[in-house]
Amino acid sequence: MDSSERNLFVQRLRETRATFLASLQDVSEEQGPFKPVPDRWSIQDCVEHIALVEHGLFRQISENWSPAATPFGAEKERLILNSGGGDRQKKVQSPERTQPTGRFGSLEEAASQFSAARDRTIAWVTACNDDLRMRSTAHPLLGLMSCAELLAFIVVHPLRHVQQIAEIKQGAGYPGPQAGRA
Repeated sequence: MDSSERNLFVQRLRETRATFLASLQDVSEEQGPFKPVPDRWSIQDCVEHIALVEHGLFRQISENWSPAATPFGAEKERLILNSGGGDRQKKVQSPERTQPTGRFGSLEEAASQFSAARDRTIAWVTACNDDLRMRSTAHPLLGLMSCAELLAFIVVHPLRHVQQIAEIKQGAGYPGPQAGRA
């Protein structure tokens, strides 16, 4: 990837990390585990999921890839980068390995795990000189894609959960002060 692509990815990785972490600013450790209904995720669950996905998909682009016979185009990559994290009206069941189980114990620890994983992703992208459009890998739900497309997904995935966190905060029964509620 050339320096302008690398810089764009690094900038977007930093921006979406900041946006995601900002969505947690006013969430206490007591509010983190609140579930609007028993079969939905809490804010802490969302953060755990994001940390697990960041770690797993990083491994896909850095270790678990195959050379592509021909380069992938940049169109799908751009669509992903401009998706804002996707449509929350379309519910998606995450793979079992990225479903929250409480493995981090607290909202703070889950956020710390995400930040550490994102730092690793940023460091890798900063040092990457390979053409990620010449690497293919598989997303567990989206199927075969270029490593550049998967990196674009890594960039925007937290934004989907920023939307989910806002929905939880606006929901009935959310404990404590709720910004933006009527």
